[in-house]
Amino acid sequence: MLKHVQNYITRLCSSSHGSSADKPIQSRVVYLGNDQLLCRTAWDGYVVVPGYNIDVAIGIIRDGVIEPWTTRLVQELLKPAGTYVNVGANFGYFTALGGKIVGEKGKIYSYEANPTVFTYLMKTIFYSGIPHQTEAYQRAVYNSVDQKLEFAFDYQFIGGGHIKREGDSRFEQQKNPFWDTKSIPYLLDDKGKWVDTHALYNFFETTTTTLDHTIVEDQVDLILCDVELAEPHVILGGQKIIERSKECKLIFEWAGYAYEQGSTDYRNIVREMWDFLQDNQFGIRQLLPKINTDGSINVSNALSFEEFICAQHGVYVAIRKNDDPWS
Repeated sequence: MLKHVQNYITRLCSSSHGSSADKPIQSRVVYLGNDQLLCRTAWDGYVVVPGYNIDVAIGIIRDGVIEPWTTRLVQELLKPAGTYVNVGANFGYFTALGGKIVGEKGKIYSYEANPTVFTYLMKTIFYSGIPHQTEAYQRAVYNSVDQKLEFAFDYQFIGGGHIKREGDSRFEQQKNPFWDTKSIPYLLDDKGKWVDTHALYNFFETTTTTLDHTIVEDQVDLILCDVELAEPHVILGGQKIIERSKECKLIFEWAGYAYEQGSTDYRNIVREMWDFLQDNQFGIRQLLPKINTDGSINVSNALSFEEFICAQHGVYVAIRKNDDPWS
């Protein structure tokens, strides 16, 4: 896998929005103190991450790239001087990537609900040199404004932070949210085996906003959304900006099991999102999690609703049919 990633990095850095160097950028990590690391990415950007995190940060620290296929897709779809929206920005990897592409004449909207993670996002924005192009919101993007939501997250796996679910509280512990000799028992079964679905949950309350409430631009070029399967709420809260942005493209996380296991209300939201996208001539494809030897990406055929609600967990791309490069 690492060899495959390194081969990809070589092509990543020679892309139209990457470095012009003939050889790949060498990722570099600088310790900033207080468990904070400044990482130089494979595409010559900068992201600040905490050393304790091992889901999102690990790829940035070790390889200088996370989700190479999504990274490549953003590079392909976003253009200089564009307007870019990153919902569920986390430490700011994709915010920094978008900022590097759109440049000084572009605009970035970046949203992260978790106040702990938001502090890293702000530092990433400054280290990336894009504070003047970026509006950052510590809000949960949804389909309503000023609603209070409670979230659960594990410091080790911040990328899995989500709206609090029934049963999350049984993993809550008060003494130490990090892995150590005292907290490890919370992660084990009765036989002492580590259970990877157990967590050291912490909770916070945040306020919702919508894309339509915060974005003032007439046009948005790309919306990248990764909010643990709350994406239908985000899209429905941005209907006005998506409708008026005739070249807008969407990249979002999805899994069919969310529909299968979801409440009636959630299923209705998914259907409403699907109908809205269809009414606006969007086709939806899955981005396959692999990179070809020439650095190109792979997508599925356009999906029907029946295929979509049974689809695998992964990244999906929605593009208007008259602008679809894969049709």
